[in-house]
Amino acid sequence: MEGEPHAASDRASREASEWFVYLQDDPADTALRRRFQEWLRASAENDAAWAETVRASSLAESLLPFDSRTWGAVGAGPGKGQGMARAADRERSAFIGPKPAASRAWMRPRPIAAAAAAVAACVLALAAPAVLIRLQSDHVTGIAQTRNIELEDGSLVTLAPNSAVAVSYTPGERQVRLLSGEAYFAVRPNPAQPFRVEARTVRVTVLGTSFDVELASRSVGVAVNKGVVRVENMGQPEGDRSEQLTAGQSIRISSDGTPVRRGSQPADTAGAWRRGQLVMEDGPLGLAVEQLDRYFDGAIMLAGTSLADRPVTGIFDLRDPEAALRTIARALGLEVRRITPWILIVSAR
Repeated sequence: MEGEPHAASDRASREASEWFVYLQDDPADTALRRRFQEWLRASAENDAAWAETVRASSLAESLLPFDSRTWGAVGAGPGKGQGMARAADRERSAFIGPKPAASRAWMRPRPIAAAAAAVAACVLALAAPAVLIRLQSDHVTGIAQTRNIELEDGSLVTLAPNSAVAVSYTPGERQVRLLSGEAYFAVRPNPAQPFRVEARTVRVTVLGTSFDVELASRSVGVAVNKGVVRVENMGQPEGDRSEQLTAGQSIRISSDGTPVRRGSQPADTAGAWRRGQLVMEDGPLGLAVEQLDRYFDGAIMLAGTSLADRPVTGIFDLRDPEAALRTIARALGLEVRRITPWILIVSAR
């Protein structure tokens, strides 16, 4: 049947989460470890689900290639460097038994050794760009931190949590590059010096207006509060790359340059995060999780890519990201599991 593969994957994800808890509670129980190995070998879904659980459980520590006491001095930048440092410190103090690295050695059975190695390589690949972003940026924010920045021409930028921008002004152009996260712009008019925001392959040009730009993992979103902006999708042919948005309009463009959707909503929902609100109208769960993750001191994970496209509608409180996540999960018939004090995993029931 059509739903059976997803059902098997979701069941395996739930069981993998339970195995993680059991194994952490009693790592010396040889009978438990034997039953776990039998479960692991029972299906490919179990193997894949366990690899994902191991990845989630080790994310906090793996994101810190340096000792957490010196990471802050290096500059964690956006992407939760400092938050993960605190999470890693909590892990070292709260983990029962051997140090995490030692205990995880027996938790990684041979069938997923290659997957674990691949995950480690990916995590290191993520950590290095975070440092580079820090070095490239002029302004950054941390977990649950927003920041108001007045630029030299009087334009205002409000940075969302875990965000970074680089600013470059020349006589003929005002340019801001959104390197990470999200930002709201209130631009002072100057026809002789256009204001441009770049995020990946998307360029937004304005003279004077207020708008929001979000750089998500799989897309770039632009929403206008006041005025008019021109959005150029540099991933498209020249004749098709330009869109004009007015107040109350928005567009989301995928990372490969494909337009995802153009929408309309009350103009004041652009940058609603500045009021502590996450506003979603049939938006994907994966995007909602990314937004909440910026306010959560740890990591929020989805158990399986099949969940990322589930539609979410509602207004949620960013000041309590875990409560908001659980509200969304209940509405979708999903559940939230706390694997460690700082890792939340969303999975099917």
